Amino acid sequence: QETTLSLYDVVDRIENERFLIPQFQRGWQWDEDRPVLLFDSLFTGVFIGSIVIGPPTFDLWVREIDNRPRSGLGSGRRLREWEVTAQEFIDSRQGGQDKALVLDGQQRITSIYRVFNGIEKVYFNCKKDLDINNLPTTVVDLMESVSRTTDEDGFYIPLDMVYELKNEIRARRVRRYNDHLGNLAYFNQQSPQQQQQTCDIMEHIAEQIDRFFSDATVSRQTQLNTTLDMFLKYFERSNS
Repeated sequence: QETTLSLYDVVDRIENERFLIPQFQRGWQWDEDRPVLLFDSLFTGVFIGSIVIGPPTFDLWVREIDNRPRSGLGSGRRLREWEVTAQEFIDSRQGGQDKALVLDGQQRITSIYRVFNGIEKVYFNCKKDLDINNLPTTVVDLMESVSRTTDEDGFYIPLDMVYELKNEIRARRVRRYNDHLGNLAYFNQQSPQQQQQTCDIMEHIAEQIDRFFSDATVSRQTQLNTTLDMFLKYFERSNS
């Protein structure tokens, strides 16, 4: 069974423990460049592969998503682990929560979660030659590039800022975007008239990114009634 999810849906399911990582599956291993490439692929329409999930027919131990920093305080913290019974998965489906194991796609969904929560910094670099009177409505036409660092004279927005503000009223979003622009050399070198246009452009870009994150862009395949044998096959593949 194949369906699609939005990026916001993916993170919501992680935070509400509806997507569960098997304890024995290898941990999150992507380097700092891979989340950038993932979001570049998403924005430019490159297929990133399906997330494969399945409710198991057996009890097993799971662990929380890797939300630790790469280095420093908390980087060596042991991830929480707990046992989930087959009956819990059945009850969750009947209650409309449909908990499931992530059989394939842990690296991708973990990266999405970490970027949205600012653990991995990824920046949407905006085009500087946009016409305020003819702004594109697709993110790929607004985007210069995606990166994990910024240029001194860059015109960019952190992706975690868009996620953080997704449920805020417009006035608060605009205030945060304007505060962000006030820290950019690119903005501070402009005339007052140019700055007002840049504020309007930034709001438009952030709105389009938010809309993109809200759209169903991630393919999900569900393996119904995942048996132990089926689980072991996915486990062997994901750890190879």
